[in-house]
Amino acid sequence: SIYQAWADINLSSEHRENIQAIEYFNNKITFRETDNKAGNYARSFKSLSNNTSDSSVAFCSLTLPSTMEGILGANQVGSSANLISKNTIQTSPREYLDGTNTDTLVVLDTFYHAIKEAIATTSVKNIVIVSLLDDIGDPKALVDKIKVSNPNFKYVPSAIIMRRLENSYKKITAKNTIPGREYYSLQDFLNTTKKDQTKLDPAYNHEATAIISYTGGSTTGKPKGVEITNEAVNGMYLSNLEQGHTALPGERNLCLFPSNHATVIVHNVLMPSFYGATNVMQPVYYENTLADAVVELNGQYAVAAPSHYSSLLSREVSPGDFAHIKTLYCGGEPITKRQVRDIEKILNAGSMEHPYLNLSYGMSEIGPMAMSAVDREGLLDSVGKPIPGVEARIVDSEGNILGDNQRGLVEVKSKYRMKGYLNNPEATKQAFTQDNFMKTGDSGIRNSAGNYNIIGRAKDSFVTLEGDVINVQDIRNFVCNIEDVLDAEVLKCAVVKDGKVSYRPVVHIMLRRSSPGRINDILSDIIQECRRTFTGEAMPVAYKLRRKFPKNPDSDKRDYPNISKEIDGFYDLDENGNFIKVYFASGRERITEYINHSKQIRAV
Repeated sequence: SIYQAWADINLSSEHRENIQAIEYFNNKITFRETDNKAGNYARSFKSLSNNTSDSSVAFCSLTLPSTMEGILGANQVGSSANLISKNTIQTSPREYLDGTNTDTLVVLDTFYHAIKEAIATTSVKNIVIVSLLDDIGDPKALVDKIKVSNPNFKYVPSAIIMRRLENSYKKITAKNTIPGREYYSLQDFLNTTKKDQTKLDPAYNHEATAIISYTGGSTTGKPKGVEITNEAVNGMYLSNLEQGHTALPGERNLCLFPSNHATVIVHNVLMPSFYGATNVMQPVYYENTLADAVVELNGQYAVAAPSHYSSLLSREVSPGDFAHIKTLYCGGEPITKRQVRDIEKILNAGSMEHPYLNLSYGMSEIGPMAMSAVDREGLLDSVGKPIPGVEARIVDSEGNILGDNQRGLVEVKSKYRMKGYLNNPEATKQAFTQDNFMKTGDSGIRNSAGNYNIIGRAKDSFVTLEGDVINVQDIRNFVCNIEDVLDAEVLKCAVVKDGKVSYRPVVHIMLRRSSPGRINDILSDIIQECRRTFTGEAMPVAYKLRRKFPKNPDSDKRDYPNISKEIDGFYDLDENGNFIKVYFASGRERITEYINHSKQIRAV
């Protein structure tokens, strides 16, 4: 099991077991203490369930000590860890909780209120309320971060914030419970078996589901549960070991983002812990979380998305700021060549020894890190080659294998593939070819050296008047290469005109700080450049200037679904080069109105 492998590695010597496994706001928890806590979780889970090996424990929380310890505890008794966000629970609670035989839910106090009604429709029996204060070393440091992260708390006295944190469980149990359910604070839950120090024999089945994570739902509009086995996780550990992707015992690995994604829990939490690294947890998110944490927390390793690393671009960097950093893994979102160049320029200015992002590619279904560019010098936005145990190929729409430097669909065959989609054998069957390659749905190219470039979702493409296929990421790369553009997103959106529906690009743009006073001219130039370059359905129909992009509360990455639903704040040019305001009425009909050309356009 995951737990048994973790314990065998980290508790095999007195030196290793006394190394810090977790640091949480100055509370330093050793591997031996983590194991003791995981054992306590295991005994408590077992005491609450009639059949732990056929059930799951749901975790709707953040990346906290209780999350890591709880997952190891659940795995120890053979239960799968159902890593579920509050939004996913709200989507279909009975499917994702009852459908996974979840009888115990571990939920963060601040999430509970949003999902209470959804939980009430399920058969969940036990609700364990966890808090940001659990296992904390320095509460003041937590409160200070909360005030930085949320403008609403900036001027709230620290004592009031602390009282709210301390009293949250009492408020829930006083008047906000669901009849017929058992409620526990974390301490009460662990105390149920504290006197019983019996060492449980870990339940091991290499084909058993260890982790259930969820897709974003972008393909079908609804998240799919992905079952990841003990064998897959342990295999990824051995593969990383073979490649030398390992931290040394005691090195500092930053855990900053929500653990309900397979990439975070497997590669950002479990894998470094297998190697003996210290997981430094700081689950308080704001715009500059990563940029601040790599300096303030002296992080040597991190796993994050391009939108997280973009926070480095707004930070003033001095020589030596990043000298301690060893490896920064980057994945989970498309990244432009311009972004890569700009971020790596910052890393170099901060004296990072090897100032390159380790761009990676994967999916929960095939292993969250199926390709990785260990040495990316000169490769720009390539995700490198498949890791050991993974094969990849590029095919056309008919499934014919393409040669090097030809754009097509990415298919991946992996030793670390999922057991299947949760309770959905038909979807599992459709996801793979007859020779067991996963149809990823992504467009990509392999060069003659065997390195892959992932372009974007193949469905997010357009055909020009010349018959060329253009992906939204091609348009985004083009816009981001314009000097005054800091970042951009291009989304494929439904547009209705004369009663007919078509799908066209809509461009969202962030300008550089040096651009005030020239905004109208810059936007006009961008629109005209796009018109000269893209034709047919690949020509964008609306442009929006932004100060920042909204974040998905479940992942802290960009909130693409909600960005695509925005209906106003857009502009375009008419045939005479004058600005027109664009908005999308009900049914996505594109409406335009003329505006005073001298009016200063503002970012939103």
